Amino acid sequence: MTRLKCITIMLLSVSPVALGATATFHPWHDVDSVLPGTDMIFDITVAVESLSGFDWADIIIGMDEADADISFQYSGEWNAAFANVSPITYDTGLYAQDVFAGGNNPVSVGTGLALGRATIDTSGLSEGTYLVVISSDIDGTSALGLDLQAEGLYGTGPFRVVPEPSSLLIVIGGAVLSCRRRMKPLSKAVR
Repeated sequence: MTRLKCITIMLLSVSPVALGATATFHPWHDVDSVLPGTDMIFDITVAVESLSGFDWADIIIGMDEADADISFQYSGEWNAAFANVSPITYDTGLYAQDVFAGGNNPVSVGTGLALGRATIDTSGLSEGTYLVVISSDIDGTSALGLDLQAEGLYGTGPFRVVPEPSSLLIVIGGAVLSCRRRMKPLSKAVR
């Protein structure tokens, strides 16, 4: 083995941070598309991958959309599991909109737990696809840990803001009229 490979393996084996804890975003009522002004709601669960459990969590839930507003509420399961639940802190500055959540406990709370509910106010968002993110790579904070060991926490909640049906009808109607106007001269030319 080359010297570089040996050094890399040694560094990885003593590193206290292992990548791999997952945050899963469950859309409320299995809806991933909303009209503008309708709240997009995700229930979020977190789980460690290689640790035997976790007894602390530091989590930032964020969006890079300044016009989206995020609110958050811990699950009853989270509140019951942790001796110390971190107060919810908004707009920590890592994303345009974000929330800090977490907790710690003297013993492991298990390998997975329902974190809580994130609600995104879509009033200021235009039509398009958006992403709610938990990523240790981006925020350098999100992790689940057991004593001094930790796993970076990763997960995304994609959703779409779709046009209102009345706006969609106007667009479709305009397209039909445009096609009809184009077809009329062609039919006269054939005669």
